[in-house]
Amino acid sequence: MAIVFPHAGDKAVQSVEVVSAWIQYCQLAFHCSDWQAFTMPINHVKNGIPKHPGFDSLCRILVGGGYVHTMQATDQFFEQNRARFLKVRKGTTNAGTGRSVHGVRLTPAAISEWESEKERRNTHLDNAERMLLADQEDEGRDEPISADTIIPRPDSADSHRPAVTQNAAHDLSFPKLVESLVDSIHNAPFQAYYRGRPIPRALASKGWQQRHDSYFWPNPNRGFAENAEETAKFVSRFVPLAQKIMPSIVEITAPTPVLERVWDAACQKTAKNLALEIFTWGGVPQNGVTEQKVFEVACNAAAGRIVFRRALMNSGWTKVAAFASEALPSMIETQAIWDSRVSTAIIGNLDEIVNPSAPSLANLELRIIPGRGGSRPAVQSALRSKGWRYGWGGNRAWAAHFTGAKIVKEICTVLNANLKRFGAPSESNQWSNRSVEMALFMEGY
Repeated sequence: MAIVFPHAGDKAVQSVEVVSAWIQYCQLAFHCSDWQAFTMPINHVKNGIPKHPGFDSLCRILVGGGYVHTMQATDQFFEQNRARFLKVRKGTTNAGTGRSVHGVRLTPAAISEWESEKERRNTHLDNAERMLLADQEDEGRDEPISADTIIPRPDSADSHRPAVTQNAAHDLSFPKLVESLVDSIHNAPFQAYYRGRPIPRALASKGWQQRHDSYFWPNPNRGFAENAEETAKFVSRFVPLAQKIMPSIVEITAPTPVLERVWDAACQKTAKNLALEIFTWGGVPQNGVTEQKVFEVACNAAAGRIVFRRALMNSGWTKVAAFASEALPSMIETQAIWDSRVSTAIIGNLDEIVNPSAPSLANLELRIIPGRGGSRPAVQSALRSKGWRYGWGGNRAWAAHFTGAKIVKEICTVLNANLKRFGAPSESNQWSNRSVEMALFMEGY
């Protein structure tokens, strides 16, 4: 059975997926474990984004990109889904204002459907947590849902990041700039956090290796090994798709490739399903995914340049591009996932080294990607006030993705040139672009 969202093009989401998100959201946003009896404030707004956590914000996440700025928890929604949600007038309190507000509860039917789902409960809960912790963007806009609207940020989440302080303007060559960036991150104290609390198995320390080895997504039960196994399958399935693309994009002057001439029906089906699985893994559901859209992104990634100017790019599609680029390592330079965590890690540390107007940055489309959770909202706000560019930049979005890949590649080179000092990931004797990205992912929380 499905929950229908009338203000998101009648998008249908399976009831068990919605209840899974309800369970995780109760814990993340309201610190409530009694999800069956909980009355969640609706806290909807007609225009803009809600200022306080509530059921309307949860619905906006569930329907994915394109509807972040559209109110979902309306009377029409409750009428269509009355078998699973009970609206309670003035049934709870807005924790932010102390006022009595309308709330919503799960019906016995919704709870029963969840309880009957025994085999895949943990999978649904993991996927729900991914969505709640991942970047959420609206199509055509750079502003995300407010972090505090989704998950109020515990004070302790700030404790491991120093205040962003920009040094006096000066300039360095690009290689020297990256060397300074590597040193800055290596020497800074680091503590891995989960839901605002330090992780016991990842003790406070310094270094690139420590950041990498503490990697997890979306929770500490799924560390590096579990994610590496899953993402390796994405890459292997991209191999035959990328092999078919390469002849048509290897020459810059070649005609724009045509989907039907490059991928047959079986390849197109594989590509679309693969993209959808990557979005699920990353917690970044996308609407209107087609074979053509996946093809365009894969072509740009394989070429390492713009083949299709209309190819999509955001915190979801950067993951598809990254795994597509990894499929043929002898022919394609592996690109990093350029999301809010990685961009905040790099720019937040660059801010202590160089001014955003420095000449060495002039040819780089270096942009902070909007994100939620941890200390990112406060850090990103401070960086924006100092002149660092924010958001994907409209038609410059692919330039931002390629800039991230360039910086990560140079970091990888610096680390591998001095393994005795920086160490290497526990599973390998050297750094790769992907392992650098994982370390930055943890740094950027």
